[in-house]
Order: sequence, then C-alpha cells, then structure tokens
Amino acid sequence: MTQKLRVIYYHNGMVRDLAGRVQEVTIDGNVTRAYRSCSISLNNTSDGRKYAIPFKNGGEVRVHYGNTEIFRGILFATSIDSTGAQSLTAHDPNVYLTKNSDTVRFVGKTATQILSTLCGKYGIAVGSLANTRHVIPRFIVRGKTLYDIVVTALTETQKATGKRYRFRNVAGKLELVEVTTQVKRLVLENKRNIIDASFSESIEDVKTRVKLTGGDEEKPVTFEVSSPSTSQYGVMQHYEHKSDVKSAKELKPLADALLAELSKPSQEFSVTAIGDIEVVSATTVVVDESMTGIKGAFYVASDSHTFSADGTHTMSLSLSRELELPQIEYDPPEEPKPKKKKEANKK
Repeated sequence: MTQKLRVIYYHNGMVRDLAGRVQEVTIDGNVTRAYRSCSISLNNTSDGRKYAIPFKNGGEVRVHYGNTEIFRGILFATSIDSTGAQSLTAHDPNVYLTKNSDTVRFVGKTATQILSTLCGKYGIAVGSLANTRHVIPRFIVRGKTLYDIVVTALTETQKATGKRYRFRNVAGKLELVEVTTQVKRLVLENKRNIIDASFSESIEDVKTRVKLTGGDEEKPVTFEVSSPSTSQYGVMQHYEHKSDVKSAKELKPLADALLAELSKPSQEFSVTAIGDIEVVSATTVVVDESMTGIKGAFYVASDSHTFSADGTHTMSLSLSRELELPQIEYDPPEEPKPKKKKEANKK
C-alpha cells in the first residue's frame, strides 16, 4: 500500500519539512557495513535564481514513511546544480564506527562491554545492546577502526559460542542484535510482488582439483584431491606449498577444505519487488520466481529501497543462500617482556 513520504531537515535549531521539494529517496544497506545510507533528490529553488534551503554537512535528516521513521542520519555530502537540483547523502550514526581509529587494550571484557566503552568514548549514542556474554581474557588491537575492533571481538565471540551478531540503528541509536531464525518471512513471487529478477552463475574462479605439497621443497610430501565436477568442467587445479606441514595425512584435511570452498560456482541472485520496509540486509525472504528458477529461502546480502514523491516504494535486493557477516581474526600483538629487576649491589 502506498503511504506518505516525509523528509525533515534539522540544523542549528532550524527545522524544515521538505514537503513539495523531494523527488526521490533511496535508502540502502549491506551486510558488510555497520551503517545504512540515504540519498535524497530534491528541487531546492523557488524562483530559479537561488537556493531555498541552505543545506549544511553535519545537519540531520529524518525520513518517515507513513507513521514510521525509516531513517535518521547525518549529512555527509551535498551538491546542487544551476537548475536548483539538489542531492543529499546521509549516513546513520553507526558510520562513526568507521570514522574513528584507535589502539585499545581490554582485559576480561565481553564484546558488548568493548562496544559500549568505545561508543561512550567517541560519543556514539547506543540503544539496546545484546549481551554477548563470552569474556575475552585479553584483547589488544592497535591502529584499527572502531568497527574493525568490535568485529574482531564479535568474531572471537562467535568462535567460542557459535552466536552471531549484527549492527543496526534505531532512532539515531546504535544497537547490537543477535542473528536468530526469522519466524516471519516475506514471500516474493510472480504476479504478486516481484517486478524483476535475475540469476547468474559462473565457473570462472572454480577449481576442480587441489594439490598441496608440504615439508622440504626439494623432497616434498604431496596430496591431491579432485571434485566430481572435473568431468563436467575439466581440470582446473589450485596449488599451494605448506612448508610447516610434514605429512600427506596432515595435508588431506587442508586440501579437502580448500576444494569444498573453491569448487563452488559463484551465483548471484537479484530481485526487484514492491517495497517492504522490514526487508533489510541480514533478514530473510522466501522467493518463488519461475523464469530464473530462484526458489526457496534467502538472506538479503544488500538492499536498496526507493521512495518516489508520490509514496511509491520499490526495493532491489541482492540475495545469498548463506549469511556472510564480516569476520576479522584476532591476531594478538607481541608485548615487550617486563624487564628483570637488577640485583641489589653487593656490599
């Protein structure tokens, strides 16, 4: 159902409703990003000679669709041409996780506590933060963005508990939520809400055989494994030498894991449909599209929602069979050893 689109601009005590000026709003997100972005196209002149509203970077925009606020963020880019056509780009406040870098040291803290501490230090407002519970004994990260620091802590948590978490922003406040099974899932299907769909598959980067060698390069041990798809795609071999592995028995699980990863054709699933504001990156949808053969449950890898001035809402989704959230392995830095106390001088 079409609903009313409303955009409001705030700056230094000024509040401007952009009704009658906004032409289109696009809000997008991606599972690899901590924040969502908003692009606004509008007519910013009343007489064709000068601008009507002095938009400033650092100002705030809020987008409402019907009675729901669907975006709140800070202007990071503005542009206007000689006809008065204005473009605004805003990001929600989670973007500040990527705009600040630091070196941190935490002892006996959870990822939640690390995130809360960093947000407090850098003035990032927080809402509900899921309790990750797992205590990381010692956590030292040097010269990384806050986003990378927290993702590293969440990766350590996932390895210990199996649980995954993602960021979102509600009414200007950062939230951390656990990824759980979604009970209610939108169904996208022909002749109902799908506007367009496409599917592509490629074996350009596929490997059908893995060969590993280990130990001494002059007299290495060797292990090879091939995929059943060799008969269909031909031989396409991946080779690596593992100097720290001394036996074929140790090479086998490494080769098997590599083959499982490298033998999969890359697939891309895309759907354009009538919009639903609940469908964002990391949520799931069910698709039934006959021509492309896209069928079943999918994660939303990226989403782009477009709202026209008349309230028409469409969404373009990139889909994936698996939810691939960012992961960063923790590589503890070496710390200088404490100096030994000098022996007292003998009398």
